[in-house]
Amino acid sequence: MYHEVPTYTSPLFSSNIAVMGVTAENRPDLEFVTRAVPEEREYKKLFFLEDRLVGAVTIGRPRGRKRLLQMMHTGERITGPREALLDAG
Repeated sequence: MYHEVPTYTSPLFSSNIAVMGVTAENRPDLEFVTRAVPEEREYKKLFFLEDRLVGAVTIGRPRGRKRLLQMMHTGERITGPREALLDAG
């Protein structure tokens, strides 16, 4: 659970890039799910520690980013399939 989720966002090469929370760069033991949709220029990788979402990297439209940040901030437990969070938005 965070008091404030570390976040970096930037428009780069006509894409929105966002990095939130903790990633495997800091914690190589994190589990993750990922999805790439090249024709829509979108990519999402979500990082988990046990049953909680702790980080994300997204490229493309920012839809669903607010919900992911909220889940990281509150430490909400993930009870369903993690892949469903890739559809957030």
